[in-house]
Amino acid sequence: DFRHFWEGWDFSVLNEKSAAVVTNRDFSVLQSRWNKTTCGDTALVMKRIAARPNEFCQPIRNLKPGHTYSVRLITGDYRHFLDGVSEEKRHGIAVTLDGVEVIPEKSFVSVHRQHPTVKVRGFSRKHPYWWNTHRIVFRATDSEARLTISDWQDGKPLGPIGEETAINFVQVQEYLDD
Repeated sequence: DFRHFWEGWDFSVLNEKSAAVVTNRDFSVLQSRWNKTTCGDTALVMKRIAARPNEFCQPIRNLKPGHTYSVRLITGDYRHFLDGVSEEKRHGIAVTLDGVEVIPEKSFVSVHRQHPTVKVRGFSRKHPYWWNTHRIVFRATDSEARLTISDWQDGKPLGPIGEETAINFVQVQEYLDD
């Protein structure tokens, strides 16, 4: 969540016209967070531009070399959220980790529908909102690594120019291996 806005994030590559931290009380409801809460109501929204990628980074500290961790986050199509429409699709963002050994066979992007228990922005059990859950599992090789989230990869946009992606619930936690 971006409750503290940009605190702790390096957003030097972001453009003030193409990214913003927004707060909307319906985010947490559509994420099916229990009880009424403001946790999850604040998200970073990136609007893809043709000139260059939106990119923001954060160091991950206090890792134990050899231990396994996961990075998880959720994304949603922000324009669809505002307009009360949604479609099943994978959102165009890249999550990269520097200074670690990524374990691809345990990493995934899940496209899933989420419907609130009450009607929100036109979304319901019969008309769900589609989120993506991103999980990257990695083994620490040092005590610090770098997490980068971008809407481009390998010098190319990961979706249509003008598309707006909301990013929320970024977390790192220890991952228990089999």
